[in-house]
Amino acid sequence: MEKIVIQAIDCYRHDYWKVDIDLLNELNIIDLISDYSYIGNSDTPLNQQGYAYLEIDCDCTTFCKAMEFYNREFTVDSDTLQTIFDEEYEDYSDWLETLENWNTDYLADNDYMWGDTPEDLAEFINSTEYEEDDEECDEYED
Repeated sequence: MEKIVIQAIDCYRHDYWKVDIDLLNELNIIDLISDYSYIGNSDTPLNQQGYAYLEIDCDCTTFCKAMEFYNREFTVDSDTLQTIFDEEYEDYSDWLETLENWNTDYLADNDYMWGDTPEDLAEFINSTEYEEDDEECDEYED
């Protein structure tokens, strides 16, 4: 199976992971993403339509656990988007204002469809134990 590359952005206040919305849909976690994350609505790498920008403290652990549940592998690229962010923004709030707030109504209006999170996945995600071999998840764990 192909290892997925997730690009990260450190805004010096919050970190975000850029994750394909189709992947979130495949993982059945669309409904579990919090209002602290964002949706891209443009064609630039820092605001790319079809991608979610998951807030590290609230939503990346959910993503990591779902990836583990489905035996999917990923790595985190902390350089590519960081370089662009550092060149374009001094204040992270200026960047966040370009994105859509996380909103499933917005996703539905843009032709995304998803099902409910399966009960066994929800239980796994909500469990307090988190045994993850992938160092990337350990590094960003809550």
